[in-house]
Amino acid sequence: MGGELELDQEMVAKAEAVIAGLRAAYLSWVAEDMSKLDALLTQVQAAAPEHRQPLMKSVFTIAHDVKGQGGSFGYDLMTLVGNQLCRTVEARSDWPDQALVLVRQLLDAMKVILDKDLSGDGGAAGRSLLASLRQAVEADGGPLTLT
Repeated sequence: MGGELELDQEMVAKAEAVIAGLRAAYLSWVAEDMSKLDALLTQVQAAAPEHRQPLMKSVFTIAHDVKGQGGSFGYDLMTLVGNQLCRTVEARSDWPDQALVLVRQLLDAMKVILDKDLSGDGGAAGRSLLASLRQAVEADGGPLTLT
């Protein structure tokens, strides 16, 4: 019986080590994705409003990947904010300049999460960030998923 417990603890320790190693890789992957999102948003802003929707679909795809991976590596806020970005993009089919303001705020918040290493719920800084984003989403009139 004791041997099984030791084996289980050893397997857990190995799994935790693998996840820790992948966390560093995640930070590299997500930094790349954030650069892609920045570049896409620049393209969106340069395009005429009637030509923005296809680019915003690409924003959705990348944000969806970021959202899906965040919680797996301890970045729960990335999942929450990434989900909000996805729901915001899904809810619109038109993209006037004003609608892009919230998208920029959400992307900037994701950068803050990474820059300040706000893992888990981010503590007081995370709560403050989410509160300001909730206000921005409510002011925009979009669907609010930051709960």
